[in-house]
Amino acid sequence: MATSTHQEDILLVRRCKKGDQRAYTYLLRKYQQGVYNLCYRLVSNTETAQDLAQESFVKVFNALDQYDPKYRFASWLYRVAKNHCYDYLRKVKLSQISLDEENKDGRPLQIPDFKPIPDQELYRQERARIINEAINKLPVDSRTVIVLRHLHDKSYEDIARILKEPVGTIKARIHRARKKLGELLNADLLNR
Repeated sequence: MATSTHQEDILLVRRCKKGDQRAYTYLLRKYQQGVYNLCYRLVSNTETAQDLAQESFVKVFNALDQYDPKYRFASWLYRVAKNHCYDYLRKVKLSQISLDEENKDGRPLQIPDFKPIPDQELYRQERARIINEAINKLPVDSRTVIVLRHLHDKSYEDIARILKEPVGTIKARIHRARKKLGELLNADLLNR
């Protein structure tokens, strides 16, 4: 059985094929964050992930005739983005270096250590702990929308469906929750 999101996507794809710019824009905005998150998880670089996400959308919109409506549009889109990232990673794969090689001065090659510096890792962990504590201090309704939006990367529309509330209400709740979270973090920072 097709979900309402699946049916909506099928209609949007049909409109895109007819050149409806608003349908393109809607699909882009609907899936933009999710595609970026996938690309970022695969390449671990903000700018590269943004470029790959944008290129993935271009590929998808140029190949809409290949989309089979029996399957979810999102699944097809994410598969295209994943494959595009894999292609990129294959192209930039670092050449292997022998540890026995020497540099131009005849000294052994120095291989950099990319592990996080212990202080940076402690800072990251402490920052995450402080943010989680502040989130846990929020009222339940505010905490719910913050967790859904920022920890689970849900769109406003998805959150509205989950909580069975209008999208406008969700946007307002998220705005108020972010403001309250900022106040809690600032207060915590001043008390340290």
